[in-house]
Amino acid sequence: MKKLYSFFCLSFLLLAGCAQNENADGWFDNNQDVSGKDFIQNKNVGFEDDYSMGRTMSDQNPNFPDFDGNRMDQQEYVDKIRTVINDTGKYEADAVWFNGNHVWVTAVKKGELSRRDRINAEAELHKILMKAVPGFDLEVKVEEDRS
Repeated sequence: MKKLYSFFCLSFLLLAGCAQNENADGWFDNNQDVSGKDFIQNKNVGFEDDYSMGRTMSDQNPNFPDFDGNRMDQQEYVDKIRTVINDTGKYEADAVWFNGNHVWVTAVKKGELSRRDRINAEAELHKILMKAVPGFDLEVKVEEDRS
């Protein structure tokens, strides 16, 4: 039984050693690494697959810088919010803060404001800003300037 078992083990090792992929390049194909996985540079470069859908790296992750020049940055949104507030004539833009999709906007209005006037001013400014920059959760605060 030991001879039969050793014969099977020896024949298995002999056949396993002879079953190599013989080609002119050596032990493994140049398009693959030792484990048989394809190298990245061997993809079809000109072919755009269905998964990418023409997106660039800056479109997929907002934390990457934009190299195409098509995407608006936060500073452009801040400038747009400030110009919209200043163009109303009633308010002056103060602080604009971004935290992801949330935007905190502080505006200043000349004169004294009662509680009701402040709430109405915040609602009016919120409505104007929602039309100017849709897609953000806006928190609007109106302060009074008594000087």
